[in-house]
Amino acid sequence: MTAAARFDADAVRAALAPAVRARLGVLDVLDRVDSTQAELLRRGRAQQDASVLLADAQTAGRGRRGRAWVSPPDSNLYLSMFRRVSGGVRAQAGLSLALGIAAAEAVRARGPTSGDAAAVRVKWPNDLVADGRKLGGLLVETTGEGDGVVAGLGLNLRMPDSARHDIDQAWIDLAGLGIDVSRAALAAAVIEAWFDAFDQFARDGLAAFRARWERLDALRDAPVRIVGAHGERQGIARGIADSGALQVEIGGAVETVFSGDVSLRRA
Repeated sequence: MTAAARFDADAVRAALAPAVRARLGVLDVLDRVDSTQAELLRRGRAQQDASVLLADAQTAGRGRRGRAWVSPPDSNLYLSMFRRVSGGVRAQAGLSLALGIAAAEAVRARGPTSGDAAAVRVKWPNDLVADGRKLGGLLVETTGEGDGVVAGLGLNLRMPDSARHDIDQAWIDLAGLGIDVSRAALAAAVIEAWFDAFDQFARDGLAAFRARWERLDALRDAPVRIVGAHGERQGIARGIADSGALQVEIGGAVETVFSGDVSLRRA
């Protein structure tokens, strides 16, 4: 199997399409870092646009709401990209969904066109899942100046036995789906997909991704529990709104749910 091969920055560059390689900023591959996301946020606006940081291991990988992301060495994909943006924070609403769709499509394209690769889907607001288990997660955060974003992806390729008991939720890796891909090849595929997604989102916003989201929406028409500050409610997920918020039917009425307000579980 090639999925556990150590990173090679030259291999990542070589796997990129020439047009993407020409636009790429600095590409760094570190043996170890606290978090690729945190490191690019520290570098801030001083760094070159479209810079990418990859790591073999993270010592303090982060998921949504500060949750730990288990990040052992020689195993998985830990990738963050910095992009300059305009319009401020409000203009980036829904960007994480667009990048999630792009990442899911990149993963699906690396495996068979049917069967296990086709099981890879998106789960609102920022997860990649397969067979109801977590395959990967995204974070999109603005820089302190507000004119840049750092998008991060953690994706399970081949989780070692030594790390399996550290994960506190149902999970799956690409090896479990029968997808054998090197980290360099997958990193290049995600980078290319994210270039396209950033470009399309800047032109057309989330509307350009709605149909693609609906095709891969793991929660569509599924019963869900919404756990928030005001307790727990149950409803049926009904896709996403124009803003990227989740729409949930509760008691016959469709309500809008924002990612900052709740955590979400299948009922």
